[in-house]
Amino acid sequence: MLGSACAWRDSIILSVNHIPTPNLDAFAEAISSLTSGTRVPIKYFSIDKIHKEKIMIMNVTCQWHPFRMATRDPNTGLWSYKDLNKPLTSEIFESNTVKYPNLGANLTPANLLWPSFVSVDFYVPYLVDGMVNTQHYGPGYIIDKKHGLVLCDRDTVPISAGDVYLTFAQSLVITAKIVFLHPVYNFTVLQYNPELLGETDVEELKFSPEYYNGTKKLIQGDEAILVGVGSDHNPFVRRTLVSSRGMLSTNESSPPRWRVSNVEGIKLDDQPSCQGGVISDENGLVKSFWVNVSNSDSKGNNTSFMAGLDVSIIRPVVEGLKHGHKLELRSLDAEFWTIKPAAARSLGMSGERLKQMSDRCVDNYSKFYYVLGLMNRQSHASKLLNVGDVVLEVNGNLVTDITDLAVFYNLPHVDLTILREQEEIHLRVPTSELPTFETTRIISWAGAIVQQPYRAVQEQLQELPSMVYVTCTLFGSPANSYGLKPGVWITELEGERIKTLDDLTAFIKNINAKMRQKSHTSTTNAGGDVNPPEQSSLESSDSGEYVRMTVVNKLGVSKVLSLKLDEHYWPSMQILNVDSQWKVDFDVFNDNCTS
Repeated sequence: MLGSACAWRDSIILSVNHIPTPNLDAFAEAISSLTSGTRVPIKYFSIDKIHKEKIMIMNVTCQWHPFRMATRDPNTGLWSYKDLNKPLTSEIFESNTVKYPNLGANLTPANLLWPSFVSVDFYVPYLVDGMVNTQHYGPGYIIDKKHGLVLCDRDTVPISAGDVYLTFAQSLVITAKIVFLHPVYNFTVLQYNPELLGETDVEELKFSPEYYNGTKKLIQGDEAILVGVGSDHNPFVRRTLVSSRGMLSTNESSPPRWRVSNVEGIKLDDQPSCQGGVISDENGLVKSFWVNVSNSDSKGNNTSFMAGLDVSIIRPVVEGLKHGHKLELRSLDAEFWTIKPAAARSLGMSGERLKQMSDRCVDNYSKFYYVLGLMNRQSHASKLLNVGDVVLEVNGNLVTDITDLAVFYNLPHVDLTILREQEEIHLRVPTSELPTFETTRIISWAGAIVQQPYRAVQEQLQELPSMVYVTCTLFGSPANSYGLKPGVWITELEGERIKTLDDLTAFIKNINAKMRQKSHTSTTNAGGDVNPPEQSSLESSDSGEYVRMTVVNKLGVSKVLSLKLDEHYWPSMQILNVDSQWKVDFDVFNDNCTS
């Protein structure tokens, strides 16, 4: 919450929502008086710049972390925790009306499109799914004003766990929720409450019909009008040409995170520096989205580039969400790339096939698609497809575009004709269902953030050691202090095989019960109160148990660690997504079970 106002470590807070905070008690009262989902001013200065006060706007969120006061016992040295009143939660918020500026004719067609633009801010509370940054921002576009649907790229909202804020006309900020993360294409769909906009005159994007249904696509030499968002959040218009069209190439990253694959994009003659935008005609009909594509360089540094995304690939999702149709996205779990006819001939492709493709591709050079890599070695498709297979037909239709292979909607299997070892082979290949929300469950244990291996992780190894993946460890925690590193799988605890998050949950419950019993016995033998008021039953680090664990890295190398638990300072918790709402639960691991 403080991070949203850039009040980082070593900041001295002077006031919250105009309430002075000279001490911790005043700060606690000020926070308790707030309402979750609102935005309030906060005044502070950094300890290394004591004469430079700052006033920033803080987003009030209270669902991710506990709000407690710690008090040190001078006799024992133990810090005891007391829960404080969190900001109030309310389902009732006041609507506001703001006005988009009337842009002049010199900014046509931005004057037609700008009421469809919003600014998106995304805050990550935990570094899951390969995240390395906690704040992301970029433009969003209203695609359905009745239902409050907004589309943005996955560089702006890359994962499902986080807080989303939308800014309208640079004047009104409201919260939104994530309803769809496309597992293949570079876009996310958000949803806000339209009632909060009052009489604000927003418009949804209008698409050029032939580009929306896929009968036309922007190609090299086409005129392009880019309506973009500059670094100052103001619109600009750039009239240029499409310089190229081709497959978008991205590299695997470390730590693994979602990346673009199996999609074509366009580049412009002069790649403008901007946050993003849309490519339209003079009448404001959208032909393509200008999006930011996250990538990594050869040294593992995070990079990005801009590219144009066809509006036709969003159509099934947008129409499904608008009309309430459930979409089942399925995939062959393979990354495809293009191969030239000359190379295909060398692989044994017949002249008849080459002519067949050449006859279909009259406006451009013909190309074929081959399996560049398998993205999930556990899937059924990976058992049937091989790297190097050239895919010729899908369900009897000639493959002429990457969209024929990238995603299948509501198809449990497909019939493929492939070229392998100079022979054409017919295969019926089961498809894998793709998650549209991916991570929905996170466990924090001893300061280790644990989750199921997500698709980007599965892509980088052949066999998963378990379904318990350590994605992050917190500084100062037992996990960090005893050498548990991110990017490993927990496979055993105390000699017990751990395969799933449910196995881990059961183990934590059992070990917590043992520590409670140990604390109970110790206190009873000392003749003291079994449950002292306002003090944890796992009352000190001395009551922690050592746990022997086996972890495996992505190279398959095993390592045995000994980890001392500390449920007092580093309590176990589960973060669960239910109906697009995240809930933090500390009690799930405190069942009184001993077996």
